[in-house]
Amino acid sequence: MRRLLALLVILALVGAALYLWAPWTGSGSYRKPKEAIASVKDSLFEAKTTGAVKTALELNGTVAPYSIKVHTVEDGVVVLKGEVPREEIRTAAENVAAAVPDVRRVKNELRINPNLPVAQDGSRTLGENLDDKALVAKIHTAFSLNRQLKGTDLSVSVFRKAVTLRGEVNDETQHRVALEVARQTAGVSDVSDEIRIKGKAAPAASGSGAEGVERALKANPNLAAYDIKVAEEEGKIVLRGRVKSGAEKDLAALVAKDAAGGPVTNSLEVRP
Repeated sequence: MRRLLALLVILALVGAALYLWAPWTGSGSYRKPKEAIASVKDSLFEAKTTGAVKTALELNGTVAPYSIKVHTVEDGVVVLKGEVPREEIRTAAENVAAAVPDVRRVKNELRINPNLPVAQDGSRTLGENLDDKALVAKIHTAFSLNRQLKGTDLSVSVFRKAVTLRGEVNDETQHRVALEVARQTAGVSDVSDEIRIKGKAAPAASGSGAEGVERALKANPNLAAYDIKVAEEEGKIVLRGRVKSGAEKDLAALVAKDAAGGPVTNSLEVRP
């Protein structure tokens, strides 16, 4: 009798599990197991495709800086949504997504918003971008492991292994140690010093206005050789002159923006 009751309980549990597991169609009946499995496979495929497209966009230097939403709506059809500042960036995002395996078609619903800033580091390769980000992390870690730099508020920016240090320290000793730690970090090619010492004037590489931007550009080893003209027009810093590569043009804009603390119009010409 006990065995019979136990068997009945087991059968009841199995029946309840099947009841809860069976996918409800909404029409008063249940799908067959094969149909349920096919639905799960479709969902997994869509999730996999969406993830692959997102990864491809994040790895592309042109479109990675922008917030692009990705959704797979059906068999291999991917929808892109969001805003970018230029048509060529919109097209680049579509091309990147279309090249992903299993993507059959791309519905490009990205909108053009000319007021969005254009990312300045797009000319760096993926490898260079990752190397620079790794260097930033390594230098911050090195700072945190040095007791003489405890309590300092230092920022680190890296462009093609050239490091710029900013922030404030308490005294000249901390200033010297910060520069030394950064220079000794593996992979660093050069260090630009824009660190402030409490109670002292900012170093010559920093400052606001056209003069401060000029000093910052001349202090950067990758730009010092160029005759870059800096002017203030309608409250904006304007850069004019020639450089040899798009990367140097982008770097000049970054340096100028950091030094000016405001908007910069980059009118530099690229002539190899």
